[in-house]
Amino acid sequence: MSPRRFLKRILIVGPAGFLLWRNQVALTWANLGLVHLRRGELEQANNAFSNAQMVDPTWTTGWAGQALLAERLGSDETTDLLAHTVDLANGTQVRYLNGLVPC
Repeated sequence: MSPRRFLKRILIVGPAGFLLWRNQVALTWANLGLVHLRRGELEQANNAFSNAQMVDPTWTTGWAGQALLAERLGSDETTDLLAHTVDLANGTQVRYLNGLVPC
Protein backbone atom coordinates (compact mmCIF):
# COMPACT_ATOMS: atom_id res chain seq x y z
CA MET A 1 0.00 0.00 0.00
CA SER A 2 1.36 3.39 -0.96
CA PRO A 3 1.94 5.98 1.77
CA ARG A 4 -0.70 8.28 0.21
CA ARG A 5 -3.31 5.51 0.18
CA PHE A 6 -2.40 4.55 3.75
CA LEU A 7 -2.86 8.16 4.93
CA LYS A 8 -6.22 8.43 3.16
CA ARG A 9 -7.31 5.26 4.91
CA ILE A 10 -6.28 6.73 8.26
CA LEU A 11 -8.25 9.91 7.63
CA ILE A 12 -11.34 7.92 6.75
CA VAL A 13 -11.22 5.79 9.89
CA GLY A 14 -10.49 8.72 12.21
CA PRO A 15 -8.91 8.21 15.65
CA ALA A 16 -8.75 4.44 15.23
CA GLY A 17 -6.77 5.01 12.04
CA PHE A 18 -4.33 7.24 13.90
CA LEU A 19 -3.73 4.47 16.44
CA LEU A 20 -3.10 2.03 13.61
CA TRP A 21 -0.62 4.44 12.04
CA ARG A 22 1.15 5.03 15.36
CA ASN A 23 1.50 1.30 15.97
CA GLN A 24 2.85 0.73 12.46
CA VAL A 25 5.45 3.47 12.83
CA ALA A 26 6.55 2.21 16.26
CA LEU A 27 6.80 -1.34 14.90
CA THR A 28 8.89 -0.15 11.96
CA TRP A 29 11.34 1.68 14.25
CA ALA A 30 11.57 -1.31 16.60
CA ASN A 31 12.21 -3.69 13.69
CA LEU A 32 14.92 -1.38 12.38
CA GLY A 33 16.47 -1.39 15.85
CA LEU A 34 16.52 -5.20 15.82
CA VAL A 35 18.26 -5.21 12.45
CA HIS A 36 20.91 -2.80 13.73
CA LEU A 37 21.31 -4.81 16.94
CA ARG A 38 21.87 -8.05 15.03
CA ARG A 39 24.45 -6.31 12.82
CA GLY A 40 26.29 -4.94 15.85
CA GLU A 41 25.39 -1.33 15.00
CA LEU A 42 24.64 -0.41 18.58
CA GLU A 43 24.31 3.36 18.31
CA GLN A 44 21.88 3.05 15.40
CA ALA A 45 19.95 0.37 17.31
CA ASN A 46 19.67 2.69 20.31
CA ASN A 47 18.37 5.53 18.11
CA ALA A 48 15.78 3.28 16.46
CA PHE A 49 14.52 1.86 19.77
CA SER A 50 14.32 5.38 21.22
CA ASN A 51 12.28 6.52 18.21
CA ALA A 52 9.90 3.57 18.67
CA GLN A 53 9.43 4.58 22.31
CA MET A 54 8.80 8.23 21.40
CA VAL A 55 6.20 7.36 18.75
CA ASP A 56 4.32 5.02 21.08
CA PRO A 57 5.53 4.71 24.68
CA THR A 58 3.20 1.74 25.23
CA TRP A 59 4.63 -0.28 22.31
CA THR A 60 6.66 -2.87 24.17
CA THR A 61 8.93 -3.95 21.33
CA GLY A 62 10.88 -0.70 21.57
CA TRP A 63 11.40 -1.19 25.30
CA ALA A 64 12.32 -4.87 24.91
CA GLY A 65 14.83 -4.02 22.21
CA GLN A 66 16.32 -1.33 24.44
CA ALA A 67 16.67 -3.95 27.20
CA LEU A 68 18.43 -6.35 24.82
CA LEU A 69 20.80 -3.56 23.82
CA ALA A 70 21.46 -2.67 27.46
CA GLU A 71 22.24 -6.31 28.20
CA ARG A 72 24.67 -6.49 25.30
CA LEU A 73 26.41 -3.37 26.64
CA GLY A 74 26.48 -4.76 30.20
CA SER A 75 24.38 -1.87 31.47
CA ASP A 76 22.87 -1.75 34.95
CA GLU A 77 19.59 -0.59 33.36
CA THR A 78 18.85 -4.00 31.79
CA THR A 79 16.69 -5.29 34.65
CA ASP A 80 14.69 -2.07 34.92
CA LEU A 81 14.05 -2.00 31.17
CA LEU A 82 12.91 -5.63 31.17
CA ALA A 83 10.66 -5.04 34.18
CA HIS A 84 9.08 -2.05 32.44
CA THR A 85 8.54 -4.10 29.28
CA VAL A 86 6.86 -6.92 31.20
CA ASP A 87 4.67 -4.42 33.04
CA LEU A 88 3.47 -3.04 29.69
CA ALA A 89 2.76 -6.33 27.91
CA ASN A 90 2.61 -9.19 30.38
CA GLY A 91 5.65 -10.68 28.64
CA THR A 92 4.04 -11.44 25.24
CA GLN A 93 6.39 -9.47 23.00
CA VAL A 94 9.37 -10.17 25.26
CA ARG A 95 9.10 -13.90 24.56
CA TYR A 96 8.76 -13.14 20.84
CA LEU A 97 11.90 -10.98 20.79
CA ASN A 98 13.87 -13.44 22.90
CA GLY A 99 13.55 -15.99 20.10
CA LEU A 100 14.61 -13.52 17.41
CA VAL A 101 17.53 -11.73 18.99
CA PRO A 102 20.20 -13.80 20.71
CA CYS A 103 22.05 -11.77 23.32
